[in-house]
Formats: sequence, structure tokens, C-alpha cells
Amino acid sequence: MLYSSGLAQIPFMPEGLDDNTGSTFEQKYHLAMQEMRQRNLSSFTESRMPFALKQRQIELPMIDYSVTLALSAPKWRQVIVRALLENIEKGPGHLSVHRAKDALKQIAASIGLNNLVSMMSSTDPIESAQAVHLLGWLKNSRAANPLVNSYKNGHPCSELIAVVVAQHYPAYDPK
Repeated sequence: MLYSSGLAQIPFMPEGLDDNTGSTFEQKYHLAMQEMRQRNLSSFTESRMPFALKQRQIELPMIDYSVTLALSAPKWRQVIVRALLENIEKGPGHLSVHRAKDALKQIAASIGLNNLVSMMSSTDPIESAQAVHLLGWLKNSRAANPLVNSYKNGHPCSELIAVVVAQHYPAYDPK
């Protein structure tokens, strides 16, 4: 078990890394998130705490779990970043949209600008696309220039880069 200061226990599920099927990773992640939500919800059944505060107390350990797991291995990162992006695009999933954005920002900041730029040139198209997304969520103007340069040089993810730059760095419109 991993522990985070002042927060509830967070289950860590590193097993499955030797299994190369993405669906196994996704299933384990979603099951762990459901289990954490249920366990944390049950601790608030009799509470008169305001809903927003309850939701925050439930979601913070889930964010910590997601970020820690995403940083533990590239396959976990792919699964978690995909889930968080879906959470933002389709509406609340395991986390509120706001907290999903926070988790992406934390993952991007932990990986760092230089590592994300090098990941963008990966031969793995999923890793490359996720690096583009994470450079957007880094919310650092220094990340805009590598994105714009990659767009101008015909990066395979050029369409995605244009969308990410327009969404996160509109002053750097690559078109």
C-alpha cells in the first residue's frame, strides 16, 4: 500500500505489467478507481459535510493514485492519460472534470518539459500523441514552441498538435 500524507490509503496495483494487453491494464485501473470511490463514499454516509467537500475528499486519493500509477510505467501512463482525457471530453467519469485536469497537469509536470518533448518523437504513435496532450496540459509557454515547430515540420500528429495549441496556447497558433 502507498500512503499519502493525511489522505486515506491508496491501493497500488503493479501486477499485470508483464501482460501486454491494454484491456487488462484498463480493467485493473477502472476496478481500483471504483473500489476507492465506494470505500471512500461509505465513510461519508452519515456526514453532514457539504457535497463539494465530500467529493474533494473522495477524489484527492484517487488523483494521487492515478498520478503515482501513471508515473510507474509507460503502459500505465498510456491507460491513465487516455482515461483522464476521456473523463474531460465526455464529462465526469471516475473524477470530476476539474480533478481530471488537475491529474493531467500533475502527470505532465512530473514528467517534465524535456522528457515530454523527447516522447513526442517516439515511434509509438500512442506515446507520441499522449506527449502532445501532456505538453498542452503542462500549461507552460515554453512547451508551445516545440509543439509549433513539430507542427511546421510535418509531425505525424500535426492535426492533434494544432488542436492542443489552439486549446492551451492560443497565442502560438501554428497555422
